[in-house]
Amino acid sequence: LAEKGGHHIEFTGRRVFPYKFLMRHYPFRSKEQTLRKMRDRQQQASRTERAHGWHSIYDQYDTSDDALFAALCAENRQQTQVFSTDFLTDYLIERLSGVGVERRGVPRWQLIRRTVMHRVMTLLRRSQSG
Repeated sequence: LAEKGGHHIEFTGRRVFPYKFLMRHYPFRSKEQTLRKMRDRQQQASRTERAHGWHSIYDQYDTSDDALFAALCAENRQQTQVFSTDFLTDYLIERLSGVGVERRGVPRWQLIRRTVMHRVMTLLRRSQSG
């Protein structure tokens, strides 16, 4: 379990839950939360975790740059839709079957997350070069 960071679990007798867990991921909710998350991750990650390549995404950025992270939060809010309270019932077929959720073997949530993260990384790079 620890070798994969809890993301891929294999054991004898494993059963798969019948519903797909379709979730939204909001990495940057507010300037304060974003800065706190980055500072905490930079300080708390163990050497073992870092050896696995975990928790290093924020290391290259200056957490004292308030304007940069305010822009990241605004970009994140703009790119993510409001989660509907009817989502669980409206998407029951997708949650059971996975139809419409995965495209070319990639879960839709990963495509959305990659798009948002691509925009975030682009903003970060622009801020460092200019």
